[in-house]
Parts: sequence; structure tokens; C-alpha cells
Amino acid sequence: MSPENPEYVSIGLVTAPVGLEGEIKVNPATDFTEERFRRGATVYVNGVPYTVARATRRRAQFVLKLDGIDGVAQAEELRGQLLEIHRDQLKPPEDGGYYHFQLEGLEVRTVEGKVLGVITRILPTGSNDNFLVRDGAGHEVLIPAIDEVVKTVDLERGRVVIEPMPGLLELND
Repeated sequence: MSPENPEYVSIGLVTAPVGLEGEIKVNPATDFTEERFRRGATVYVNGVPYTVARATRRRAQFVLKLDGIDGVAQAEELRGQLLEIHRDQLKPPEDGGYYHFQLEGLEVRTVEGKVLGVITRILPTGSNDNFLVRDGAGHEVLIPAIDEVVKTVDLERGRVVIEPMPGLLELND
């Protein structure tokens, strides 16, 4: 979710202008790149809507031409900005899945009821995600987001219940 506006969800970061026609280079932050960056798609920068006029994949990045961004100076103004979609544009996550923004800020506690802190970031590792959990004193612990550890995710109550593997929390006690 956008830190500035919870109505929007980040799908990428504008890293630089490309060429002279106002194209921008984007590091994607979405699993649905073909849909999000297709011609005619609507994206937002700081709440301002833009239509994707053209998109080209370049390795792990995309080069986009947005309608209304017609020169290097306009493209340069977008450098460092989040490319977003409105929350209404989200597809429902797969069964049992959650978007990262839904998990960030949730309280984490053990099955015994010990509060560990809140999820401040989700760190993807390739094989599984890890929850970075910070307590009120600023201590942090990484919790692997795997079925053996994460027992329940309750978005309505704002909490995640885990059953730590042996040794997972011993350094924090």
C-alpha cells in the first residue's frame, strides 16, 4: 500500500527517464506485469492518473511511455516516484494468499499468546517470504512465512499467530 495514500498500491518505482520522448524506466513490484503495464492500462503517480501508451520489457525492468509525459524534463520529474494502481484494480489473492500491504502492521504473537511485535516489512527470499517483526523496544526478529510456522492470519483482528520452530526466538529471550 502506498505509505502516503492507502487508496493506492505500489506496482513499481520510476528509476529514470529514457530517451527524448518522455519514456520512463520502471522497476516492477507486481506479479502481474503484463496486465499492469499493458497499453491502455491506468496507473497513478501521486494520485494523478496516466494511461500507458507503450510498454517494453528490458530484462527485469520495463520502459513505459505514459500519455501526457512528452519530454525528458517531464519524465525526470517522475524519477524516484512510485507507480501505483487504485486498490479497486487489485485481483483477489490466490486462496490462502495475502498482499504484503495487508500483512504489514499486523501484530505477531505465538500460539501461547506472547506478543512479539508488528510486521514492519516483508522480505522475499525466493523460496519463501520472511516477516520482519519489530517490538516496542526496537528489537527485530525474522519469522519465516511458511506453513510450519504461520498458523493463522486474521486480517479482521489485525494479528498473525505463529508456532516458532525450535531456536527461532531463543536469541530474543
